[in-house]
Amino acid sequence: YHFNEETKNQKQVQDHDELTLSVLQRYHHISNVTESLVKDSQLDQVAELIDQADRVYFFGIGSSGLVAREMKLRFMRLGVVCEALTDQDGFTWTTSILDSSCLVIGFSSGSTNSITDSLLDAKEKGAKTVLVTANPAAIHQGFTEVLPAAPLPSSTYIDRISAILPLLIVVDLIYAHFLNKSREQKEIVFNSYWENKKLSSQRSRKS
Repeated sequence: YHFNEETKNQKQVQDHDELTLSVLQRYHHISNVTESLVKDSQLDQVAELIDQADRVYFFGIGSSGLVAREMKLRFMRLGVVCEALTDQDGFTWTTSILDSSCLVIGFSSGSTNSITDSLLDAKEKGAKTVLVTANPAAIHQGFTEVLPAAPLPSSTYIDRISAILPLLIVVDLIYAHFLNKSREQKEIVFNSYWENKKLSSQRSRKS
């Protein structure tokens, strides 16, 4: 019986063409590399830094800016007072109001000097700093934490997969560790957010 069921399931699996397999294999590669790079203790430490900070700022430029915005949307729904900045002027103005109660998390898929320079400025202001990067050289910058992300598999620029994928995987890992701290309280905040959004939507339709 079990043999027949397994044979049936195998027949249901359809083969993919080379293009589909190529993309899926790159995703699989990034997942494997991320698994070898990340450390649970470090993820837990970053989650603790977010939990303890009065204000959290996410810095990113270009495609990394999309990651910063995504992180803001997800974490503010758990009650984190946070903002995403995606240009140099935003980095400069934000850095000028930082203090030791703040946390700045920067995202870089490569060697984005504006991100690392802004984090160094934030560090000088006394803020905690975290860099999520695929550039190993950044480890020696002296930030509070540096979370490594998987570099993109080598290929021509035009047919590579999304540059933000490795960063988004790290965001998901941080989110999971953060949510695990006082989970019940965070779930109350999260559910309250959606209830308020639903009520706001109902009022808009009535008016």
